Amino acid sequence: MEAPISGKHPFQQFNLPDDPYWKDVTFDPRDDGLFSGEVEELEALFQRAVREGGLLGFIRSYAAIAKRLLKKSLGPEIVRPVLINALGRLVTYHYFLTRRTRSNLNENIPSLRGWTVEPRMIEAAREQAARMEREGVAVEDVDLEKLPELKNWLMDTVRPVISGYVGIAAIKPWAQIRYADAATHGDGWQNYYKQHPYGYFHFDEFCYSIPTIIYLEDVDEECGPFSYVEGGDKMKQNYVLRAFHQAVGHDMAINPVLDEDRQAIGKFPDVFRGTDLVGTMTGPAPFENHEVKLATGKAGQVSMFEGFMLPHAGGHPKTKSRKALFVAFRYPGKRIGDWSSMMAEKYLSFVLS
Repeated sequence: MEAPISGKHPFQQFNLPDDPYWKDVTFDPRDDGLFSGEVEELEALFQRAVREGGLLGFIRSYAAIAKRLLKKSLGPEIVRPVLINALGRLVTYHYFLTRRTRSNLNENIPSLRGWTVEPRMIEAAREQAARMEREGVAVEDVDLEKLPELKNWLMDTVRPVISGYVGIAAIKPWAQIRYADAATHGDGWQNYYKQHPYGYFHFDEFCYSIPTIIYLEDVDEECGPFSYVEGGDKMKQNYVLRAFHQAVGHDMAINPVLDEDRQAIGKFPDVFRGTDLVGTMTGPAPFENHEVKLATGKAGQVSMFEGFMLPHAGGHPKTKSRKALFVAFRYPGKRIGDWSSMMAEKYLSFVLS
């Protein structure tokens, strides 16, 4: 795997004005550079709070810097909500990072951890997926009580790995089947690939996103296999930038594949111009400079990965179809972090009012 240039995360650092894929967007340069030095200071403070504690001290420092930046900004009306939402996300990250037991889910192994389950364990799911295909249903929840052997396997095999990593209990898995067909659903994802073949690569929004994918039928390249950047989960991220980009993409609901939303991104200061849909932000170069893998495999193949850290894409079939079972666990213990995040946002909203 090729190392990131100059220590910068190749799927997080975006220079959109110089990107030919963004040539039709008008960028407002007035606040460019205003936040850059502050981002590095905030990231250093955040990392110290993760290593040594002192979350309240970080929140106070963030609030002071945010207040100063807001006074200097020539576009405070669009900067303010990003700063507030980003602080809430950083508090959530802090809760996660200070409780996990190691630096990566799959620390000393490839980015995907894999198993294989017996066909009988997924038979009921295969039958449900076949019905979905007949009825043209793309996504549907699965009652794991109807797959008791599979549920027991998930609890005995997958859950200990996840709980041992996140440092809090993972309980009560839920699941859904996702069915994708080239002929039936192809129009729905054309926008993501209109620039280059990596346009749909993204990070998952939540820290606790550790999906388990089980193929319900054989999947080859024509079926749209799960794709990912090998080693991408080991790359060091700037969490402050990540929080800014998530605030823009999720809290402000800006989708960079839509023309009007691309213009909206151009109005933000440079460090805010990003989302979790990194494939549309970077262009093809970072993907071509790293190892992009396709997770082809037989029915019953199981793959687990850290969605928050790993650049990945759910496959979109070229000529065939794909049926897969997606499983995730719930984490009641994270409610403390969620509550802390909400209170931090309320505090900053008051400070910046």
